[in-house]
Amino acid sequence: MSTNPEMAFNDAGLCTGHVSTAVGLGRACVMDNPDHLTSPSGYLRIDLDVAADAGALRVWAWRGPIGTLYDNNAGTAAVADVRTLGIPTALEVTDDMRTTARKLRFDTTVRFTFQLVDANGDPVPKAGVEFSIGAEESRNGRSLGLRTFVKETGPDGSFEMEFYEIDQNPKSEDLGDIAQLDLDVLDSGMLKVIDRTTLGLLMDDGTTEDRLLDWSDEEAVVTSLTLTVPEQYLVASSEGAGAGSRAQAHLTDQYGSGMGGRESITFTSTDPSMTPNNINRTANVGGVATLVYRRDSESGGTETITARNGTLTAMVSLYWAARIPVGADGSGGVVVADPANNRAVVVSGDDVWLVEYSPADRIEIGAERVRISTFRDALTVGDHLAFQISPTGAANTYTLTNN
Repeated sequence: MSTNPEMAFNDAGLCTGHVSTAVGLGRACVMDNPDHLTSPSGYLRIDLDVAADAGALRVWAWRGPIGTLYDNNAGTAAVADVRTLGIPTALEVTDDMRTTARKLRFDTTVRFTFQLVDANGDPVPKAGVEFSIGAEESRNGRSLGLRTFVKETGPDGSFEMEFYEIDQNPKSEDLGDIAQLDLDVLDSGMLKVIDRTTLGLLMDDGTTEDRLLDWSDEEAVVTSLTLTVPEQYLVASSEGAGAGSRAQAHLTDQYGSGMGGRESITFTSTDPSMTPNNINRTANVGGVATLVYRRDSESGGTETITARNGTLTAMVSLYWAARIPVGADGSGGVVVADPANNRAVVVSGDDVWLVEYSPADRIEIGAERVRISTFRDALTVGDHLAFQISPTGAANTYTLTNN
């Protein structure tokens, strides 16, 4: 059995050090005397002690005469995957508000999701866990009273709550009303509460310092500016006019809706190879302005783009990854893992390198050679990756060290 099944066997199908015997005696992958015999009816039961944090566990069952070595490439084993449920350590709270919203319009519903999660932040599908939730609603400064709800998680380890405030004076001339919600987890047992709501409503302890959620009828005004790029990295190039990219700025109001048509947004970049630079673009009726530009350089680097509209500023960064020269070697920290394209972006000082690996290369994790699928699964941001590029076009060597 193995808790790391992707590294359990080498290319020849023989066991590695990541396999252990399920019965605690004898040798893994060898049929020897400590192995159990089936009952006269052909059944065999083995009890396994699995740690609560074991994660994935794969068990192989096979048969043969004493002394037989197991060959995974032969495909003769019955295979079972065992997964342990994580232990819930926290209650994570999210909502469905727009990401830049600071309040809601009247007649809008907000949904809160309360989810059990483990120490890694993964959902835990455990039903029947009870929590006490407090909700105090007010209108124009007058409290409507505190309501207490006892909620219980369902089969997926979560429950939901919805809140809705109507506009009692919907006429356009009757502006200035405000409704507010103070939401708190009053009793979470021994579990930590992780507040991932848009406004951070649960950060405090139920006192007057709590952040409140407002419903309002006030006129919309521009309050937020965000900036995005479509890719985490692009390949640096000096061919033709260079490589192309784009950045998109988005103006939104206090309700998270796009607005700001005809507003001017200024884009600037820290990269001297970018053209055009320090240029204005006009937002459309949805508050969106797009900058399309080119970068004429084959060297790697980290670019930071800034968008400005009045007092609002937003920034975003992307990596321009240079192809590694033939015969070069080096190493650095992984900042982008792109397993779908057999790529990674590695940064070492000011250098930004594009690592491109294939099944023909020598791929290692630590001192152990592994398959490309194992390498892809193990590669994560923050790892250390070393490379040796062959000067003759032969196999390159890539060595990953997990942090």
